[in-house]
Amino acid sequence: MNEIIAFYNGDIVHPDGYTLDGILAEDDHWLEAKHTYLQWLFPLNKPSEAVPGSPVISEGEVELFRTSTELKQNLIRSFQRMLQFYGFMIALDPDDHPFVDKAPSFEKRKSEWLTPYNHNYLRISRILESLTLLGLPDVALIFFAALRELYQDNPSSIGSTTYCYWERSIKA
Repeated sequence: MNEIIAFYNGDIVHPDGYTLDGILAEDDHWLEAKHTYLQWLFPLNKPSEAVPGSPVISEGEVELFRTSTELKQNLIRSFQRMLQFYGFMIALDPDDHPFVDKAPSFEKRKSEWLTPYNHNYLRISRILESLTLLGLPDVALIFFAALRELYQDNPSSIGSTTYCYWERSIKA
């Protein structure tokens, strides 16, 4: 069994000693400072350029994520934690459809990552691509909708190249 599946099932810990629940319980400062956990929270079927040696999932593991309720629930928990990190939250429209909205913490949080050439833009690309790959394309799309609005309001901070990466990530 792949390391990511075992990690997501709680059977193994990250090489640096983190559990899934431990990572999700960390504060925003920790999440900003550490750079090796995101590849485990949001795995892809290709090697990480940012963190060489990170696990890569196979088509079989992708299919497990797509079909396992438990794996999807843990992936959504990871997504919700990262939304919180960026100052977003899941909300419901009047018809009870979910969407990503700015949380009350958005103004404080954005000052820490919504800056030109910020490494968090690469993290966001990975999150979008992983959600799409692992069977949650609708979740990736609602996040992208919030990011598109953010880009429209902050084009010089985000940049067109970053926005294009985000757009490609949901089509992967």
